[in-house]
This record gives sequence, structure tokens and C-alpha cells, in this order.
Amino acid sequence: MKVELQPFYQTEDLLLDVNYSIENNILRMDYILRGALIEEIELSKEVSTPKRTDDLWKDSCFELFLFHKSGAYWEINLSPSKNWNIYKFRSYRDGMQRENKINRINIKTDKQENQFLLTTKINFNKILDFEDVNLAFTAVTKDKSGEINYWALKHLEKPDFHKFI
Repeated sequence: MKVELQPFYQTEDLLLDVNYSIENNILRMDYILRGALIEEIELSKEVSTPKRTDDLWKDSCFELFLFHKSGAYWEINLSPSKNWNIYKFRSYRDGMQRENKINRINIKTDKQENQFLLTTKINFNKILDFEDVNLAFTAVTKDKSGEINYWALKHLEKPDFHKFI
């Protein structure tokens, strides 16, 4: 399936799409950032040994929120550096902890003229069944001047990815 994320602050010449599929509780995601302004977006340099890292959302970061019908949810952060993290919350912004049942996420990236692609596959068999969750694809982009924009399927009055809308 394909979804188009909307920027919170309107921007021209920059689009963000997510292509995804779910098979046997394995989620494949392709985040595709494209447009003439892509050279203005700060994309972290790849690290030689990707690892679980906190605060990735403070820079350009591709994200996924998985909202369980119980009220619990997971936040997945995927950096252009290939660093990553996954957190679990008991309820809205409460009880945040690292989700240690997933101990590695492999990320592939490809940068070309006017396009950046981040791809990953995550096996969720140890933590959830996709029949019980709603997916919310999101992203944060930071430009070279330090300005941040927030991308989601829909937005509230202010950016808040921790609420399913």
C-alpha cells in the first residue's frame, strides 16, 4: 500500500510517501522523500555500525506509531544514519520504555538527485499482531537552517504523533 504524508508547515517541492506491506507479521516500509528542496534537508550521515540510539527525532527521522486497541502503543524511530530505536508506552505519553523484544533493525538508504529512500523490514512476531493495531506513519525533517517540519497522514492543531487520529 502507499500513503502520502502531509507536512505540518506547508512546503513546496518536497513530498514524502510511504510504501508498505505486511506479510506474516513482518512489516516492510519504504519512506520516499523527494523534490527539488531535498538538498536543503539535513540527513544524518550513515554510521559504520548502526545501533539503538535515543533522541533520533531531534533531527530528520522517519517514524512509525503502532496503536494497540488496549491503549498501549509503540514508537519506532529510523534515522538516515541507520541508527534506530523502538519504544513502548502504556498509554498516551506514559510509561515509555525501550522495547527490548526487538534487538535489531536493519535499514537501507539510497540518496539520489531529488530523492532519498529509507527501507526496512521489521518482524513484529514477538510483540504484537497487526490485527490488533492501527498504523500511523510519520516523520520529522530538519533543514540546514535548523527549521523542523512534522509529517503525518493527518494533523491536529499542533504536531503530536502520540495520538492516533
